[in-house]
Amino acid sequence: MTVNLALIPHFVREGWSTAYIGSINGIENQLVSQLDDVRYYSIATGKLRRYLDWLIEAIRREKRSERMRIVVVADTHMPRMAKKLPDRLLKELEKADAIIHAGDWTKQSVYEQLAAFGPIYGVAGNNDGAELQAKFGLKKLLKLEDCRIGVVHGHGAVKRSSTEAHAIEAFKRTKLDALVYGHSHIPVRRMEAGMLVFNPGSPTDKRRQPLYSFGLFDIAGSELRARHIFYEDKA
Repeated sequence: MTVNLALIPHFVREGWSTAYIGSINGIENQLVSQLDDVRYYSIATGKLRRYLDWLIEAIRREKRSERMRIVVVADTHMPRMAKKLPDRLLKELEKADAIIHAGDWTKQSVYEQLAAFGPIYGVAGNNDGAELQAKFGLKKLLKLEDCRIGVVHGHGAVKRSSTEAHAIEAFKRTKLDALVYGHSHIPVRRMEAGMLVFNPGSPTDKRRQPLYSFGLFDIAGSELRARHIFYEDKA
């Protein structure tokens, strides 16, 4: 049954490369035996089609369950506040699919360190010079999976207590699933009118906060899960 043999490359690409279910007469056995690491099992032809339909749907469900992992940082203020990226941050960067930085890098070298771990989506902050402002701009709208994410540093408000409101104002005419901002160094995770409002805090300069922090986004389709990682030691 060549239609079933034709599916084997699909299974291999999807990581399902260990088994082939053949019809009960075993005509394909000789062909399948020539494939490396493929076991052969015999099953009635009528059941075979149903099994393959189930298997393809299982593959699709597995693909849907995969999540994009985003590390979210802001206000690194390096090298003044840290000579290197904290170990706790490095641990999560190793597993990252991408990185969002909401400004106040202060040095191009921070970008270069982060870029070793994956694609970077960033904006400049009030402590970033002309080079970083030219590279990143002050505002970004991202589309990651099916999620629309706005990123802005949040500086420019008359009072620091108004940072969040100022950041929201920057995207007032744009429908977002999430807004990421920095500047205050205060971790925030809350919902407003169906939009996630998220400040990762700072991984290197906690100011009056009890702990250093950054954020993690796990995205699958239009679903976004967000949390903070908190730690005491920025070494």
